[in-house]
Amino acid sequence: MFFRLLSYLKPYVPKLSIAVVAIIVYALFSSVSIWMIGPLFNLIFYPQDAVEQVVVSPIDALPLESGSDYTSDLKSKMSNYVNSYIVTETKLGTLYRICIGILIVFFIKNMAYYLNLFMTSLIEQSVVRDIRIELFESIANLSLDYFSKSRVGTLISRLTNDVEVVNVAIAATFLNLIKDPLLLFFYLFIALVISWKLTIISLFVSLSTVFALYRIGKLLRKQSIRSQEKMAGIISAIQETISGMRVVKAFATEEYETDKFRKESTEYHGSMRRVLVFRKLSTPISEMLGILAITIVLWYGGKKVIIDESIQPNDFIVYLFALFSMMQPLKAIGGHYTRIQEGLAAGERIFDVIDTVPMIINKENAIAVDKLHESIEFKDVSFDYGEGTILENINFSINLGDVIALVGPSGSGKSTLASLIPRFYDPSKGEILLDGKNLKELDLKSLRRLTGYVTQEVILFNNTIRSNIAYGRPDVVDEEIINSAKMANAHDFIIEFPNGYDTEIGDRGTRLSGGQQQRISIARAILNNPPILIFDEATSSLDADSENKVQEAIEQLMKNRTVIVIAHRLSTIKNADKIIVLDKGLIVQTGTHEELLSEEGLFSKLYNIQFK
Repeated sequence: MFFRLLSYLKPYVPKLSIAVVAIIVYALFSSVSIWMIGPLFNLIFYPQDAVEQVVVSPIDALPLESGSDYTSDLKSKMSNYVNSYIVTETKLGTLYRICIGILIVFFIKNMAYYLNLFMTSLIEQSVVRDIRIELFESIANLSLDYFSKSRVGTLISRLTNDVEVVNVAIAATFLNLIKDPLLLFFYLFIALVISWKLTIISLFVSLSTVFALYRIGKLLRKQSIRSQEKMAGIISAIQETISGMRVVKAFATEEYETDKFRKESTEYHGSMRRVLVFRKLSTPISEMLGILAITIVLWYGGKKVIIDESIQPNDFIVYLFALFSMMQPLKAIGGHYTRIQEGLAAGERIFDVIDTVPMIINKENAIAVDKLHESIEFKDVSFDYGEGTILENINFSINLGDVIALVGPSGSGKSTLASLIPRFYDPSKGEILLDGKNLKELDLKSLRRLTGYVTQEVILFNNTIRSNIAYGRPDVVDEEIINSAKMANAHDFIIEFPNGYDTEIGDRGTRLSGGQQQRISIARAILNNPPILIFDEATSSLDADSENKVQEAIEQLMKNRTVIVIAHRLSTIKNADKIIVLDKGLIVQTGTHEELLSEEGLFSKLYNIQFK
């Protein structure tokens, strides 16, 4: 999982290389700033001649440990190199050079840090953008069956909360997980050069820190997954309540919805409290163990300075500065580790969606289609959602130019049958043929461009009327939009708005009436000019006046097209070429309006119930 997240770095390797070089420079000059403490200490505190004393510390001091000739020689060479630039014949001259050196070192150090910060920020934002786009693209390409099993709030949480958690983890990785180990390395190098025995004691204590952080990280990752799931529940509760606010008000269930939200929020609070326990525990544990190491070193090294003088005071001061400087990156690494664990938990949830394979996909070498030439044929088609059969052994054909009506009681499978034509779902058994070709062999986009779908639940976007009519047609001109609106009986009410076609219609078209929304939807279908039309109870929720206007628009749209109509109001389908009656997923009757009325069957029963 961690390496999969890092794979998103590939397009940004040049920027990352600059960031890495900058952070190496920053870490190097941070260690140089500590090494300069030795000459400054000697200059200020030794009463002897400045040149001699500066050369002694920390340059040519005695070996710190018996038998440590290598470290002593290395330390001496490093110190001589520094002194060649710093030491002058007078104390003031040396002090002047030390001050100038400090300014130069810290200037380079901070410029390198800024460059690293800037480049890594660009990289992390770009990577987060790439992950979010890939996730949204995956969601957009998923089949409808996925959305029927998933909560909208959960998917929104993936795109918002989970991606943000990954962002924090990426920031910890890019910016700090390189910087802090480098700082540790350079500070450790200084410590080893001065006293390898003291450093080994410190490292031994630090191993317990690493083990403690590992245990905390495992627990944190587990709790983080739970907290992110609870956040998805909160977002779902918000989304469902706001989108259904009209129903909430109508049934006066504000208190019920508030209690439901309170429960979700309380559960999230409890989950986050456990996350915070482990997240905040890493810092004090790493700091206390670090302080323990420093205390042991202070006692052991102090004795060496005071009793047997095997360590020079100036070297011991530099060593302590290096050791204390190691505390901050060591403590920070613990925090980064916990954030990375949280990010990995969020990444699992994100990649769970990205890795979901859509049920409806194009075959290799799929055949593009541009029109219906002859017929659509259902051959022994059955379908189920995995929870019982919805359609069973469906056999019928729709010829070019036919108007086919699907009727039957609620739950009989009418909408499901119609949704198989644009391949929103695939049959569990059997096949559907378009001009003799199985729908699974056809290019999915070209197939769906053949089909216009007008449903009872109109889906409009929070945009202008113009944009909603022209949806999916960015190249369309105003004249075509207006003609489509006129054919849909929508032009007259549109121009009555102060902004006309540029009127904002609100979320899901809430600023329009039901009839107006439906006519905008029909205008959109007319503009796309599909040869196959599906009307799924398009007028069932409208008042009589709106229904008449919408019905007129539908009749305009139906001309010279192949049409499938789903209707509860049986009076609207008198002129259908064929009526197919469904009951419990089976075709129980087929015929014209007059033929079915003359039979003793479900259709005549439904008709008599409506018009008795």
